[in-house]
Amino acid sequence: MRKIISMLLGIFFLVTVIVLPANIIKAEAMTIKAEMRAVWVPTVLNLAYPSKATSDAVTLKKEALTILDNAKDMGFNTVFFQVRPAADALYPSKIFPWSQYLTGIQGKAPDDNFDPLAFMIKEAHARGLELHAWINPYRVTANKNDNAKLAANNPALINPEITITHTDGKIYFNPGEPEARALIIAGIKEIIDNYAVDGIHLDDYFYPSTNFADAATYAKYGTGYTSIGDWRRNNNDILIKEIKLLIDKKNAKLVFGVSPFGIWANEKSNVLGSNTTGKEAYYSEYADTRKWVKEEYLDYIIPQIYWEVGNIAADYSELVNWWTDVVQETSVKLYIGLGAYKTIGASVDSPWYQGKEIERQIIGSRENPSIRGFSIYSYQTLVQNDFLYKIMVKFNDSQAVAFPTRAKIVVDEKTIPFGAYNINGSNFFKLRDLAYVLNASSKSFAVSWNSEVNAINATKNKPYILQGGEMIIGKNSSTVATRSLADLYIDGKKVRVTAYNIFGNNYFKLRDLSLLLGFVVSWDQASASIIISTK
Repeated sequence: MRKIISMLLGIFFLVTVIVLPANIIKAEAMTIKAEMRAVWVPTVLNLAYPSKATSDAVTLKKEALTILDNAKDMGFNTVFFQVRPAADALYPSKIFPWSQYLTGIQGKAPDDNFDPLAFMIKEAHARGLELHAWINPYRVTANKNDNAKLAANNPALINPEITITHTDGKIYFNPGEPEARALIIAGIKEIIDNYAVDGIHLDDYFYPSTNFADAATYAKYGTGYTSIGDWRRNNNDILIKEIKLLIDKKNAKLVFGVSPFGIWANEKSNVLGSNTTGKEAYYSEYADTRKWVKEEYLDYIIPQIYWEVGNIAADYSELVNWWTDVVQETSVKLYIGLGAYKTIGASVDSPWYQGKEIERQIIGSRENPSIRGFSIYSYQTLVQNDFLYKIMVKFNDSQAVAFPTRAKIVVDEKTIPFGAYNINGSNFFKLRDLAYVLNASSKSFAVSWNSEVNAINATKNKPYILQGGEMIIGKNSSTVATRSLADLYIDGKKVRVTAYNIFGNNYFKLRDLSLLLGFVVSWDQASASIIISTK
């Protein structure tokens, strides 16, 4: 392993001499959408997945599907799935052992060669969700009691000279060791070489604190630096730059982002900082996140602004305005990390009570044109609180602009005048119109409405007679679409789909319907046509 890391180190030293362009704009990298609506799904300490360690593939699949179904039902379009919670993996890796949080024992594989990352990607994409691989770069153990439980093939155990046991008792890879950084880069390369992830995501864990015991490493590599702080920040800069360079070279469609601690620096410590008095990522974690934006080492940044509006030490509005200013005149997209976990146990007099602060923050972010979306920490908080779950259903896609679909719509090689709409890049159809034109196909189904329970029923393999004798074509101008609260049942089974109400009619996402009813949808660029095939 030592030799492998040395070889990787040589390769990545060559990478670092490449000059990063000052203004990288990857227009095609991000899926075009009005707003990123993301949720963090942590695996460390079994916070969200799996709920408890198990090697049973059936249980692991079931829990994964529940998470993705709930994410879709709440209107999210992006999932940050923690695949490297420590020096371990939730996928078969040649570098890191299987995670103890998956099967209970580090290095133990799940049954039937089950691959959680591959499964999550496939099922997320089937639901129209992006799946980003979330890794924690430096953490080797999340609990000091796990130090003696490392698998024999853990790179931290094989190469202890690139690790440091911190004062908190936990083990970390040493950011100042070039071989440690090369190892992290190699792990990311392994993911993007083998999985169709939509992005690589890092959280806010860099140096654990200022008293990190790396004086010997500084003496070895810190020549030319006037302070250990500047040297530590440069180590993190190198890591972030190398990840960006790797991703840009491997796949231009992938995106790379970081969700740092919300305060870069306080104004009293740094004239460029925010009017706050909290912990500072620049000085405590040595993460110069402002530089990463200004130098465009990232495609997006999600500062974790986990404070309420009016907080004395760290006012939410102050920090949002500060980060808005930081991303100006850069290609880096700004999303806001929202701390929904603060709603847990909130008292009646708390601004977080029943998610009211989350509501205010989402509304505020949508009024700021520089904010392109948000991410919620975390999934388990949402499913533990029914009121918070309903807030997300209400606010995620609760209202959107619907544009009449200008593309031709071809069903089994026959052009049909559908009254379809395009919302956030996806096409939406009335279920009854679709049922009418599929009558003559093998995918025919009938539609009925149950007003007592606000539900639409679809029954497969039955003809549908269109009421009124003709299809109702939509309006010719754009309009406001509201999230439909109607339930959809197919053959008596309730299904979760994305739906909007437009002019009193329920419109369903075509991709969702194709998966549920078994037809194929494709896009023909040459003729600008939506192709529906039932054969």
